[in-house]
Amino acid sequence: MSRFRPRGVWGFILRRLLLGILVLILVSILVFLATQALPGDPARAILGRSATPASLAALRRQLHLDRPVFEQYWTWVTGLLHGNLGTSLAAQEPVTTLLRPRLVNSAVLVALAAVLFVLIKAVNALKTQFMAEAAQQPPPPAPPTPSELYLKEIRDALVKK
Repeated sequence: MSRFRPRGVWGFILRRLLLGILVLILVSILVFLATQALPGDPARAILGRSATPASLAALRRQLHLDRPVFEQYWTWVTGLLHGNLGTSLAAQEPVTTLLRPRLVNSAVLVALAAVLFVLIKAVNALKTQFMAEAAQQPPPPAPPTPSELYLKEIRDALVKK
């Protein structure tokens, strides 16, 4: 089994991607089940108490609430993978049209954050390199003390004689 396990950087990246996909699947199941566990009937909440049984049944059919839970989840996931995020019940518009302008703003913020991150890391790398080079050079000699200067003058005077 160990010979089929990728090693090195590419193996690490592959394992992280697979774990990320697994986490996304588990979180989507958890969120879907949590919304299913909410009390009340979504059709009744949308249409109100004065809704007729026929209008409730029609809305349940439209929202696929009349299907088994696994089929509801599968319909939701396949729609999500095809880019169909559904229809906003509040705005009565496709969710993608509501998100599109906000995604542009988010993309600008992500790009700005990426540029700032690269700049900060570049400055940090240069500082680290400078500090490493400075640590490798021998320190400059200390200036002589007054007593050393006095002893040097005496030695020089004795050598001249």
